[in-house]
Amino acid sequence: MINNNNNSTNLNININRLSYSIDSSQQLSYIHFQPFRVSYSIINLKEKFLHSIQSKNILNIYQHLNIVKNQKHNLLSTIKLTQNYYLFERNLIKKFFDLNKNVLSKKILEQMWRSSQFCDLLLIVQGSEYLAHRLVLAASSHKFKQIFNKRKSDFVTRVHLRHSTHKSLQLILNYLYTDNIILTIRNIDDILTCTKELGIRKVIDLCITYLSQINKRTIFQILNIACKHDLSEVYYLAHKFLIQSMDECIHTKEFIDITYWMLKQILSDVNIEKRQEFHVLDRTLQWLSCNHISNTDIIFELLNKIRWQNLTYLSLKEILAINYEILHIPIVKQWLIKKLT
Repeated sequence: MINNNNNSTNLNININRLSYSIDSSQQLSYIHFQPFRVSYSIINLKEKFLHSIQSKNILNIYQHLNIVKNQKHNLLSTIKLTQNYYLFERNLIKKFFDLNKNVLSKKILEQMWRSSQFCDLLLIVQGSEYLAHRLVLAASSHKFKQIFNKRKSDFVTRVHLRHSTHKSLQLILNYLYTDNIILTIRNIDDILTCTKELGIRKVIDLCITYLSQINKRTIFQILNIACKHDLSEVYYLAHKFLIQSMDECIHTKEFIDITYWMLKQILSDVNIEKRQEFHVLDRTLQWLSCNHISNTDIIFELLNKIRWQNLTYLSLKEILAINYEILHIPIVKQWLIKKLT
């Protein structure tokens, strides 16, 4: 935790700063240490903590550690410091994250984060580095709490996030410090990926709540996200909505943007009993045209999912007159002519 050979000068500087802050800076709401010289997760403390018995004991231990020269005594002092440090840190976790009683403390921690003060966690995403405090992640993520328990001796813990994006990490870090997050149908996929990598359950719950607000324009994206992230509750709600509002959903412009596998699943879904096949075939042919699909395997895979028995000769003829581009593919044209006859 402290380099006894090389950092004695630095330690003296730190102690003097702390002593000065306690004696002459009574109006400050928190104090400053030289960052990364001591293994201490939260350095800026509220004024009421400065005069606590525990903080004075820690100050005395630091002073004592700087005076002791004997190697054996150094070891004993370090052990004593470690024990008091973890006892004090546990109390800090409780005080800083009790939102009902210590809103000011949370605000101070947010200010420290925004000014990059005393951050002991480095999150690396696509080559870029983002600073944070280990306590903040540990309080919200059991996964990170275990990581930090194994790496207590780190001055700065470095963690590579291999599946996250810059924007999603920024939004999640902002939420952890401020309790505010902006969720949209466009960013929620990346946010879910990042929060699962971080192991923050409460952000996942927020995403589930947001995705549960389904409408005909978001239905297909929500189905896709629910499948991708294995959100069974969201998938159930979205699927139920699709069953009840199939015809309305497929007439949105968002329908044209769905993936091939999703369109195939929708056309194959036997649970969607009440659907107007005229509209289903019409929109399927429009999907093929707008996405410039010329692969006959894909075309026939989708056309075979149409419930042809529910179409009349006149309705089929009308649909083909509107979507005539599909007839430019000879093998498909022959197949459709057989359906007409």
